[in-house]
Amino acid sequence: MFECITFSIDEHLFALPLNQLSKVIRAVAVTHVPDSDEVIHGVFDYHGEVLPVINLRKRFSLPLKKINVSDHILIFHTEKHSFAIVVDHVNEIKKITQHDISEIEILSPAIEKIKKTDSNMKSFMRTENGIIIIYDLELLINSDLETQLEQLTEMLKEEEST
Repeated sequence: MFECITFSIDEHLFALPLNQLSKVIRAVAVTHVPDSDEVIHGVFDYHGEVLPVINLRKRFSLPLKKINVSDHILIFHTEKHSFAIVVDHVNEIKKITQHDISEIEILSPAIEKIKKTDSNMKSFMRTENGIIIIYDLELLINSDLETQLEQLTEMLKEEEST
C-alpha cells in the first residue's frame, strides 16, 4: 500500500506519490523565465529557494489557462530536483493498494489524448468520482523536461552565486 495526493486539472483526476510531496500552498505569482519552453510556467521564491513550476496543462496537452488565485501549488522533492506544479484543486490523500490499480480500456477521448501524450503512464484507478491517473513522479518528468529543469537549476545556481 502507498499513499498519493490526488488533484484535478480541468475535469481530469491525477495522483502522485505523497512521500515526495513537501508542501501544498495557495497559488502565488510565478515569474516567467525568458526562452523557457511552455512546459515550464516559470519560477517562484519559496522561503528563499527559487523553484521551477511545471505546467502540467502543457505537458498533458490540456487547455492552457493563467494561474488563478483559487489554484494550488504542490511542491515536490525528488532525488534530482525540487519543483512545483500548479493544479486546479487538491482533492485528498488516498491510500492505494495494488488491488486498486488496474489497466483499463480507454473510453474517454480526453483520457485517450493524455495517454497518447505520455507513454510513461503508470496506471489508472477507478473511484466513485471517476478515473484517477496515477503517475510515478520520476516518470512524469520526461527527458525534455529533465533537460529543461537541469538548465534552469544551473541558471538559478549561477545567479545565486553572483
